[in-house]
Amino acid sequence: MEGFKGFKTRRVDLVFVLLIMISITALVNVIVLQSQYSSGASEQAIATAEAYALDASEKFSGKFDYIRETTQAIATIARAASDETDLCNTLEKLNEADENRELVSLRYFRGEKEYDGYGAEITDVSKTVSDRELRNKNAVSTYGIIYDESGSKPSIACYCPVENSPVLDGLVIYYSQQVVLAVAGDLDADKLGFSELSVICSVNKFGSDLQVLSVLRDKNGEVSVNDSFLEYMTITVAGGDDKPAARISEALIGEGDATVPVSIKNENYVVIIGRSAAQDSGLFLVNVYRESVIYSEGLSLMETSIVTMALLMAVIVVFTLYYFISRHRIYAKIEALEMINPLLHCPTLLCFERDVREILNTHKVTTFAVVVSHLQHFSYLNEKYGDTASYAVLRHLRDV
Repeated sequence: MEGFKGFKTRRVDLVFVLLIMISITALVNVIVLQSQYSSGASEQAIATAEAYALDASEKFSGKFDYIRETTQAIATIARAASDETDLCNTLEKLNEADENRELVSLRYFRGEKEYDGYGAEITDVSKTVSDRELRNKNAVSTYGIIYDESGSKPSIACYCPVENSPVLDGLVIYYSQQVVLAVAGDLDADKLGFSELSVICSVNKFGSDLQVLSVLRDKNGEVSVNDSFLEYMTITVAGGDDKPAARISEALIGEGDATVPVSIKNENYVVIIGRSAAQDSGLFLVNVYRESVIYSEGLSLMETSIVTMALLMAVIVVFTLYYFISRHRIYAKIEALEMINPLLHCPTLLCFERDVREILNTHKVTTFAVVVSHLQHFSYLNEKYGDTASYAVLRHLRDV
């Protein structure tokens, strides 16, 4: 009986240990996986946002490449002019040949003076300040947006230095803003669809804010042309919190594209500020992404891993309860077999010996008698009459 008891308990113990080891191993793997994804979730979301914004950024930069290349080509033609009259005629012909009406006006520098396309000197400093800032870069560079005297005709200025010319030192061409805003028709709609907001902005005249020139995508329909982007981020998105807008303003100071992760109302956003090139200024492509949207698969995996951990913990608890309940039942069943004969329904010899020891230990000073009887040659009855008759005799003796 002891061997049977040991075998049953060892088998239950072995099964329990194997199940617990498998469950704990799976739980550890899930915890490690969840930890890796949770610790790198923001980084992955930022990388995903930058990948989505890359298509728009490259096509945005392509528009400025086109402007600079066109300006260089016109500057090459203008450099061949023999005198001022020839230059003005050349610029006039180029302007007339502009079938797409991309050119707003053409100006040129000679020495420190600036002239319009008809050879008239521009003396109003307010009309030339942006041109002179571009000229100081001494490279083919752009600035936008610029408005004319009436406040209309928003345009992008592109300056190109001209060398070895007896007539001019540099050329400034004003392009319609539609040259850049036309990028909207070139964008990948699927990639653009992941953004909460995608706009082309220009720096306002104070240089402290971004004015929306074109709305490429507005998921919630909350932004319009001429709105302040920073005001939108502060009031509409952040509910009055100006910290996200302040971080975006700081990113405008540097050169090159900027990625600004911000947390607003317990929601993480990624703001991608795209510039065309270092020599271009004043215009930005701004994309706003919500982490929970662009990294939904990763976040779903994290949620799934948490659910899996909870299920594994429940499995471990169930296994543990099952183990102890099964162990208790097995011990109870073994004990019942050891103490009660299942055929005779009477106490076994082991039970008798246990009861005797208990009586002797409990009643040491009490006088009593213990009668132990033994049936001789009982095997004869078993062999001659069989088990059924033998058990009937034993049950009869049990009741004596």
